[in-house]
This record gives sequence, structure tokens and C-alpha cells, in this order.
Amino acid sequence: MPFTAADVDRDARFPKESIDALRRARLPARMSPKIRRHGAQLVQIAKICETLGQYCGSSAMIFAMHKSRSPASSITPANGLLSRLLAQLVDSNG
Repeated sequence: MPFTAADVDRDARFPKESIDALRRARLPARMSPKIRRHGAQLVQIAKICETLGQYCGSSAMIFAMHKSRSPASSITPANGLLSRLLAQLVDSNG
């Protein structure tokens, strides 16, 4: 039986079929800053999300969330910046 967005919504489940298809198409890797030779522009990412959303909103949301996080996770703070920021956050909520 083929996957449908209605199944995902009705069953409140992860859209494994569409995410697996995106992986097979190597779309997540194409937009990773570490793989520049396959890099996609922001407009292309938005168009992919828009197209996915026409078929499965859950898949589009997962893809968009993954893409918005990928560039940020590739940045390594220099000179202990992350440690200092976390310490300030803890101190301010203490």
C-alpha cells in the first residue's frame, strides 16, 4: 500500500517513507556545508520545502527543520565561546 500524507496525519506518525526517499535522493547531503560540491542555495531549499509541503506537510517541516539546523551545527565556536555562553546562561537562570 503506498504512503500518503493522510496516513501520517491520521496515525500521528513519522513519515519514514518520504524521509527515506529524500535520503536516497541525497537531498540532506546536498545542502550540508561540508559537501560544497553538491551545495544548494537557500532559494532551492525553500522550493524543495514548498514542493514537499504540497504532498506531505510533515515531511516538509522535518526537511526544513533539518536544513535550518545543518549550517548552525557546522560552526565551531572559537576560544571557548560556547563554554562562556553556556556559563552565562546557567548563571542568569540560577
